Amino acid sequence: MINKHRKPDLPLKSLRLIDFSPCRTGYQLKDEVFDIRWLAAEALIAIGAESVKPLLAALVDEPKELFLRQGAHHVIKDIIHQNPKETELNEILKSVESALDSIIPSITVSGAAKVALKKLKTLYHY
Repeated sequence: MINKHRKPDLPLKSLRLIDFSPCRTGYQLKDEVFDIRWLAAEALIAIGAESVKPLLAALVDEPKELFLRQGAHHVIKDIIHQNPKETELNEILKSVESALDSIIPSITVSGAAKVALKKLKTLYHY
């Protein structure tokens, strides 16, 4: 899924340098190059609900990473919007979104992501 409002400055041939698997893409949200972060977020959004588990794991592991939190917020918000009928998944994601919106997200998001991962394991048996 490509953002229609902004074209990446990164040359298309550079896309092969990005690992678009959900596990790696979650961590690429913290890259210092904006275009890498942007493409990683768009990839996770395009992957959809399957990208949630590795994204939450990244938030548990590195809650103090500002770029990761910003990208995760964008991805989670879009996944919630894209899946209005997935009420259980959306409720889980909304709790993480609230932690990301909190006054001190670097402290609150890790716990919220851990709880969300446990709920997802119960809900989806993974």
